[in-house]
Amino acid sequence: MASFFEDLYNKLFSPSPSPFSTPYPSSDSFLLAVDDMAPHNLPQTTMDESAIVESVLGGNPVPGHFPSSPRSSMSSTISAQSDIASRLTTSAAAPRVKLDPMIRHYPKPTEEIDVEAMLARKPLKGTLSHYFKNARDVKIPVKTAAQQAKDFEDTKKELLRAKEEMQRLSTAKR
Repeated sequence: MASFFEDLYNKLFSPSPSPFSTPYPSSDSFLLAVDDMAPHNLPQTTMDESAIVESVLGGNPVPGHFPSSPRSSMSSTISAQSDIASRLTTSAAAPRVKLDPMIRHYPKPTEEIDVEAMLARKPLKGTLSHYFKNARDVKIPVKTAAQQAKDFEDTKKELLRAKEEMQRLSTAKR
């Protein structure tokens, strides 16, 4: 086994004939070198796309690539395969674009529809009626010049009181 690794090391890191070539061999020469040195205990096979899909979905594994497990059971393979298949068909069958609400088929109501009671209800917050009602009901408070002057006077008195209190507290600490 030691000779296998020594040969691999020598082939990988042998000096290259040209100073401009890379120190590592190209992928083809590397694969040929490894293939020449590898012990051929298992049959060599190539996998195409169908074999990969089959092995991933739980079908028969390609010999030499996927070891069989004594713990695995056929029922888990079948259930996993059917589960994946159902997910694939469900996701593929699902429409990508939502249906227009006007085209959609709705079930018939089980109870009698009382339009007057529905219109008398207070609109829910997520509806357009709620926002329209709030837009209509909100009125901007209009202040007269006299009311605004009185508010300014009150605010000025509050600020002067706060200023006097701050001065009193700062002189009391000294």
